Amino acid sequence: MGMICSPRSWCVFSEDEVEKVVGSLCTGKAADILGLTAEHLKWGSAGLLRVITQLFNKAVKERVVPLYKKGPKDDPTSYRTIMVAHVFAKVFGNLLETRLSAWCEEQGVRAPVQAGFRKQFSTLDHLLSLRVMMEEAKRTQQPLYLLFLDFKKAFDSVTRNLIQDQLVTLNVPGELINAIARLYQSVSVKTQVQATGFDSTLGVIQGCPLSPTLFGLFIEKLFWLSCDKITGVTVGTQRVSMLIFADVCYITHDF
Repeated sequence: MGMICSPRSWCVFSEDEVEKVVGSLCTGKAADILGLTAEHLKWGSAGLLRVITQLFNKAVKERVVPLYKKGPKDDPTSYRTIMVAHVFAKVFGNLLETRLSAWCEEQGVRAPVQAGFRKQFSTLDHLLSLRVMMEEAKRTQQPLYLLFLDFKKAFDSVTRNLIQDQLVTLNVPGELINAIARLYQSVSVKTQVQATGFDSTLGVIQGCPLSPTLFGLFIEKLFWLSCDKITGVTVGTQRVSMLIFADVCYITHDF
């Protein structure tokens, strides 16, 4: 993922935002590889929140997300981009997701047929639509065709550069894209404790607060590319050609 220029700041976090995210962290979880847990942040002082807020704002501004990797802790080369396994990464990813989702909803760039991982949307919305389609087809004795697509290993197989391309296409602010790119720039994983790590270059990071939104924006491109090519089914006064919930798509058609 490359760096994008942005004329407007969308990534200046407030202490209130950071406090809210830290407060939402689940406790009682295993410590990350640095030995940090959610409790370390949640039970910290107001001064700690202030420092964390300054750290994240500095990271976005300077396009660097430092976290210890290995080697001497006083050596700058021992630091790398944060990972979802780290408590700080969860907080940072949550802050970015909140900003990204807010911007996308404000600008109306989310596909209207996507009900996955969005506020005020749920599976019930699509279940109702499908129920209405089937009842209407039964009432009018007209055929109804539904194609169900469930992509295998969907979250693990997305090419990250294509995710960035989609963010650019949607005109997402450059600062947001840059911050997300830095988060994904160097992701290492391990298959077992003490095993040698290896770089992960494909897919969204499982467990990261950003992942559902990033994948959703990517898969919704399928709708934008095909919405005027699929006849769809009339539901009320609307013509519905596709329904999406996260990585599951329902393509509808009648005659």
